[in-house]
Amino acid sequence: MEVLFATGIAVAGLLGIASLLLMSGRDASVANRATESQALARAWYEDFLARQFHYQAQWLRYEDVLAGSPWTGVSKAFPGGNRLTGSVGSLGAQHVLPPGKVSLCIDPYFYSSRDWVSSSWGTYKQASRPNNSWYRPAVFPYYQDGYNPLIDPRLDIGSSSGLAWEDQPRMQRLSIRRTPGAFEPMIEAMVRRVFVSQDEVIEIGEEEAEQAGFESPVPSLRRFQPVSGNVPGRASAGNKYSWLATLSPLEATRIGTEQQYVLSLVVLFERDRLFNPTLRTGGVPDPRSTPQGERLMWVVPQSGNFVGGNGGRVQLLFSSAMEEEIRVGDWVMLAKHVAAEQVPGVGVRPYSVFRWYRVVSVDSEPTLLDVGAVVADPYGNANAEPVWSVHVGLAGPDWVFGTYTGAGLQAAPTTATLVKGAVAVYERVVEIPD
Repeated sequence: MEVLFATGIAVAGLLGIASLLLMSGRDASVANRATESQALARAWYEDFLARQFHYQAQWLRYEDVLAGSPWTGVSKAFPGGNRLTGSVGSLGAQHVLPPGKVSLCIDPYFYSSRDWVSSSWGTYKQASRPNNSWYRPAVFPYYQDGYNPLIDPRLDIGSSSGLAWEDQPRMQRLSIRRTPGAFEPMIEAMVRRVFVSQDEVIEIGEEEAEQAGFESPVPSLRRFQPVSGNVPGRASAGNKYSWLATLSPLEATRIGTEQQYVLSLVVLFERDRLFNPTLRTGGVPDPRSTPQGERLMWVVPQSGNFVGGNGGRVQLLFSSAMEEEIRVGDWVMLAKHVAAEQVPGVGVRPYSVFRWYRVVSVDSEPTLLDVGAVVADPYGNANAEPVWSVHVGLAGPDWVFGTYTGAGLQAAPTTATLVKGAVAVYERVVEIPD
């Protein structure tokens, strides 16, 4: 009996040690990822400037509105008096943006290896889109301007248009020209070389180990660890880190082309680039059939405006078609419209502002709210299907939450985009040359 009792104590102790090993291994992995992503971000920022990706002559926009070539040039003055994107369901003049206030997402890695990119009149054309969903990959995040983040984006636009929101902030998603002046994007091999890490793990072969004087087998080393001896090594095949960049004008209310932009270089670990949505016909929301790479959410402030660079607490509400998990360390991009120009007979002509925030706390497990549990969204719609609710703490720059008044969009609701796999954001103010 005493032997059995002692054995039980020993087994319990071993299980406790095993659980600690698992937790310590996970924490070590997270710490390594944080160190690596910060180092990569700084290196990619220097590369971004060296390659002059902030020059307008480098940019290409995926053309899904007009007939012709699927790629066209774009400038920071775009749209120059026209609506931002021309998305289906967008409103008219009151949502016209002033020239020079456009926000951009430089993301060639998203476009690479996409069959539908070969033609502007494929699945995602914007002229007359019956029997199509709320997706639009030419913008970031990849939803129509009028998409309501509380509904399933795979629903047919016609059948769910009564739940639509008015024009919401979007960035133009850009690629980079293959060669100067060309209207063709970077080839996939070049995209992977520039926008995907090539050497985050260095493998030491037998010859290299012998040359360096190692007498025993050498484990793989992280690229940020010093290597003893003159060991060249070789990059592993697993390219797990990649990046995209967002450019948003500084929050200035003056009219005219903006010179200073906030450059946010976003590092992603094992980015979820899967994007092949199908139209939902009947049934219920299904996260397994819904792209999860860019989750859009409605942000409801819980601690008022963000002041003093400390961030604050918010409630995130989003469709039950999305995965509910949000973890400490995730990054979200907040978006809103800012009043910039008064147009006679129209009212306020807004422009969009985008800023990145880190999730520093998650208050509780996500709650699934039943139909009608949300009193009303900013446009008076009750949720027709269950929605997820999560309370989180965000850290980042100051932010003023607008209150929708129903007139002119002077102050629109704040939305959040959670990019799956984002592990670091490196920000600097840069000048975009004219």
